[in-house]
Amino acid sequence: MADSAGGEIRATSTTGYNNGNTTYLPVRAAGIKTHSSLAFTNHSDNDVFFGIMPNKTFCFTDVNGYNGGKPAYQSVRAKEYLPGSLEEYKRDIKEWNDDALTSISNAQLYQYNYKNDLADEKKRHGFVIGEDYATPDDFIDGDGVKTYEMIAYCMRAIQQLNEKLEEQINGK
Repeated sequence: MADSAGGEIRATSTTGYNNGNTTYLPVRAAGIKTHSSLAFTNHSDNDVFFGIMPNKTFCFTDVNGYNGGKPAYQSVRAKEYLPGSLEEYKRDIKEWNDDALTSISNAQLYQYNYKNDLADEKKRHGFVIGEDYATPDDFIDGDGVKTYEMIAYCMRAIQQLNEKLEEQINGK
């Protein structure tokens, strides 16, 4: 399939343009490779959903993809990251008042570079997952760390520190 006029390829119903009432159809492909920095746009004035199988991960890697089990993950840039947190998305909801302060105190942060970072890139800071590293199990998800979980632990630790401070101020 090619558009010799330099326009775009469209998947439509058999009625085609249909006087401006075009019906667009889904497209299925094994892969999409672009030669433009703009790989996807949405002009529908609606949210965009990318569907993946349950318990799978949406990964951003370099052009080699999975690379035989050695993916080179790439950055994702957005205005905000908003994990869905509505009650309707969750079940078994209970208050959590565990000792996050001890977990955070026992964790070890590291300075490092990724193997595919440029030689002159700034050092990164954070957790390392591996046998000899002190990363709390609750933060680990496969080969990554759960940022939202870490924020929850930090919030709980701040609450605990505030409780200790109030005890000191009030002489308890």
